[in-house]
Amino acid sequence: TPYVSRHGIAEDFLQHANRAHLMLAVALSWLMLLVVLPLMQCLIVLALVVAVFVGLRALMMKRLDGATGDTSGATIEATEAAVLIACTVLL
Repeated sequence: TPYVSRHGIAEDFLQHANRAHLMLAVALSWLMLLVVLPLMQCLIVLALVVAVFVGLRALMMKRLDGATGDTSGATIEATEAAVLIACTVLL
């Protein structure tokens, strides 16, 4: 997703973000979820996370032609809320 705010707050983060570190953080998050939930429930949560991300990304691309720091933060918050609700329902 292109970053559309040339001089935004996230510009520094994007310049120094390391894809390997980001992938490690995601992998560790999923490993922690596997400790708490059975595999089938983890797959349900994964599908939910993908659906939330894809839906919000489509909305960002349609309205802004990309992402900003604010939309990234909103995506994180919406995803966290969806995961917490799903874990509550699945437990």
